[in-house]
Amino acid sequence: SDPDDRHFAVDAVEGTVTFGDGTHGAVPPRGRANIRLSYETGGGQEGAVPAGAVEELEGSLAFVDSVTNLQASAGAADAESNEAVMARAPKELRDRNRAVAKADYERIARSSARKLARARCFPGLDPRGQYQPGWVTVLIVPRSERRKPVPSSELRSQVTAGLSAHAPATLLGDLGDERLLVRGPTYVAVTVEATVVAGPTDSLSELEATATTALSAYLHPLSGGEDGEGWPFGELPCVSGCYGVLEGVADVDHVEGIRLTFETADATRTIRPGQDAPDVNPDVLIHSGVHELDIVGGT
Repeated sequence: SDPDDRHFAVDAVEGTVTFGDGTHGAVPPRGRANIRLSYETGGGQEGAVPAGAVEELEGSLAFVDSVTNLQASAGAADAESNEAVMARAPKELRDRNRAVAKADYERIARSSARKLARARCFPGLDPRGQYQPGWVTVLIVPRSERRKPVPSSELRSQVTAGLSAHAPATLLGDLGDERLLVRGPTYVAVTVEATVVAGPTDSLSELEATATTALSAYLHPLSGGEDGEGWPFGELPCVSGCYGVLEGVADVDHVEGIRLTFETADATRTIRPGQDAPDVNPDVLIHSGVHELDIVGGT
């Protein structure tokens, strides 16, 4: 049909085609192969594919034997819910798309890419992680079920472009002299080592797998924590929290010994019951390490 003839609409989220104007229907013209529509949609999170998922062509192509995707897809995001719109709209009306306060930077960053799960602004934080007037650092975390969600270069560029359009000119400077930094958090791996005494159970190996999964879920940066809302920036878990997770696993009788190890690129620190977690910089976010659980049968 005529591309200028607006007698149809395409829902890019659902992939449905509606004929008419929403009030009055329209009958497609008679015949076959006389309507052609082209559009792009990612399918939200379900449309995201890992590296190597593409294995064949939709149709034959001369001189091409095979295809694959060397990198995982990026940028997938589900449609924004009505609740999210209701939460975002008042903030957008308040800041009027001007990045002035911390909350403005965080709101504009999230609006720049729906794939973001978190955005946290630190005024005065420079690339070395030290406080220096004139800098603004925005930490971003993509929505992901991976243990360590790291923003891609494309996502960082997308958020940087969105913020640059609304940030003060003093932050942008000349080429190479920008003082607006968008990056991922400084991650700290948390590894749990514990001796777990099992109660009546059919399989110690299954119990180990269940307990390990529970710890990994508790230590996930976006969906872990006591309330399941993720971990705050600049906060490390305590021994008692991980102890409680293990004791709450079905078929666990009790935990005899436990220690937590915090590992960064530069240092490692281990704590035991009664010891406090070390202080960390405000840009730190935890993620689950590879836990070592010794499951023993009860007497």
